[in-house]
Amino acid sequence: LVAVFSWSGNTLAVANRIAEVLPAELFRIEPATPYTEDYDEMLQIAKDEQAADALPELAGSVPNWDECSTVYLGFPTWWGHLPQIVKSFLATHDCTGKTIYPFNTHAGSGFASCLFDLSAACPGAEVREGLSLVGDNISSSIERIDEWVSTNA
Repeated sequence: LVAVFSWSGNTLAVANRIAEVLPAELFRIEPATPYTEDYDEMLQIAKDEQAADALPELAGSVPNWDECSTVYLGFPTWWGHLPQIVKSFLATHDCTGKTIYPFNTHAGSGFASCLFDLSAACPGAEVREGLSLVGDNISSSIERIDEWVSTNA
């Protein structure tokens, strides 16, 4: 399974490539109440959610979650951390016994504290080496994505 949260579309582009190369089912992690499209407003919402440790309600869940043993989990780095909507996903999907391959997009911070957040949110999972890409460079990162997937598939 490739599960992804993407606000701008950068992380979704990576997820689509991973799902195509594997091949695998793609699941979009989305909030029940869609986020604003305004960048500045979104930055404030993300900051407020993190400060409150809020877990936004999800629009849906993975129907065949129990059948998945390996999950490629994609997200942007927000304020140095895992987005709260991804924490919501992890809180409602038991990751015990699953292998998780994280991938993210960022504006220069890499994973920052995201891998720590991820391990804390799903202690029963095995979190493997991730792939971190600058969001503006996705189109020139296809070979890196393919290599990472082939190494971890």
